[in-house]
Amino acid sequence: MAQKKRQQPDSAAETLDAIEGFGDRIVHAVTENPTPILATAVGILVVAAVFGLTRDFSDSGASESAAALARVQAQYRTAMGGNPGSLEVPEPANPETAERLRVVVRIEEYGRLLGIGDGEIRNFHVHLLDMFGPYF
Repeated sequence: MAQKKRQQPDSAAETLDAIEGFGDRIVHAVTENPTPILATAVGILVVAAVFGLTRDFSDSGASESAAALARVQAQYRTAMGGNPGSLEVPEPANPETAERLRVVVRIEEYGRLLGIGDGEIRNFHVHLLDMFGPYF
């Protein structure tokens, strides 16, 4: 059997020359034909710009929507007699609606005391509305 001779690793100088030759070939290829390189760079920049503008536009739209919703909620709370920054509306301004709301809150409290689930309480509300209509 013939033994294979191990190849000795290249010396550092030969490796450096190979790397330098590879770099020179790349530089020569780019200087001979820069159009594809420039087109690729411009394409990447355009894609990044479109993505950034789209993201900024959607974020500003969401911010404007949130601000408009906050204004409407503050106006509603003020009209109902609450503070604009509060989370709860103390009571509706219409006395009839306020009385119906108090009844509904009492029914919910009694239902929870008796251990009735929220779904059953909602069904009870629906039945009361069916039976009494606008009077309840």
